[in-house]
Amino acid sequence: MDQLDVSLEKVVVNLNVGILPHEQGVPQPLIFDVCVKCTHAANFENALASDLDQSFDYAQLYHYLTAQLPRYPQTPLIETVAERVIQHCMQNKNVQRVRVKVAKQNILPNGAVPHIVLTRHRDV
Repeated sequence: MDQLDVSLEKVVVNLNVGILPHEQGVPQPLIFDVCVKCTHAANFENALASDLDQSFDYAQLYHYLTAQLPRYPQTPLIETVAERVIQHCMQNKNVQRVRVKVAKQNILPNGAVPHIVLTRHRDV
């Protein structure tokens, strides 16, 4: 069986996240890089639009990041945000691994950008 990596990078989303007093109730720009590893049996040479269920819909992931995540209330940790993204991606039966990087812009001086990376493998 083949493997397919589908990535969505540099998606900036303003979210209410953080534990410090100055972060409360103030949306902050987070940068998401998401990579999903899928297994599939399909040959994509003559693929049709209906074959998308054999892959991973990055447009749907983009919608989740930009329209669904901002609906959550204040979230203390960016690790929690990454966990939500992983759980969303794992709903696709083809996904075997998800790697989510979340970077927090504009929080440290001199252009430093802290980030976390959370990776999950599907139990076989």
